[in-house]
Amino acid sequence: PLTHLAQICGQEKEECLGNLEMVIRGGMILKKGDELSFVHDKVREAAYTLINQEEQARLHYKIGMSLYSMGDIETVEENILFTIVNQLNLAGELLNEEEKGLLIDLNLRACRIAKLSAAYKAALNFIIQAMRWIPEHIWESDYELALSLFNERAAVEFLNANFEKAEEYYDVIMLKAKEDLDKTTVYRLKLEYLNGTGMFCDAIHEGIRFIKKLGIS
Repeated sequence: PLTHLAQICGQEKEECLGNLEMVIRGGMILKKGDELSFVHDKVREAAYTLINQEEQARLHYKIGMSLYSMGDIETVEENILFTIVNQLNLAGELLNEEEKGLLIDLNLRACRIAKLSAAYKAALNFIIQAMRWIPEHIWESDYELALSLFNERAAVEFLNANFEKAEEYYDVIMLKAKEDLDKTTVYRLKLEYLNGTGMFCDAIHEGIRFIKKLGIS
């Protein structure tokens, strides 16, 4: 929206619109109410290639952080959240450690929203981006976050039919989880995996084994 663009540029709407007047008249940008869009993806791509990589990263950072600062991230619309996350993911190494921590949380939230909407490929991309920034010893430094990230990664790998990859994350959780109850999500996913691949006897044995670990006879 023009309102967001003006805020990102630090301008009033009228000034921002005036700066765009030539390209709007030239038909390269379409304006409908407060909405602005390139006339075609090829035009957007061509404009993007005119910007060097360092400047691209700076712009992505500025756009992402400006949108983030405009309101309460807990109540922001899903499409705005996805825009913020995608912009900051493209900002790369410009983020400081605190901002990387924020980006992990935002990607995790975006992953869960996308998964609930059955947008499994998008969910996988978000969780991959979240895990891109985790510290080396996250299981020791932030156990709850590590458990959440690895559970989500296993789940969305499974939902994308990447069964072997999902198994890798199952194994890490089984190794690192401190309590048997922390393994319940991964056991459920593993049982779904075994059932989905026709390994019904293995699913039954795994289920019985886990029930016994919980002290249920």
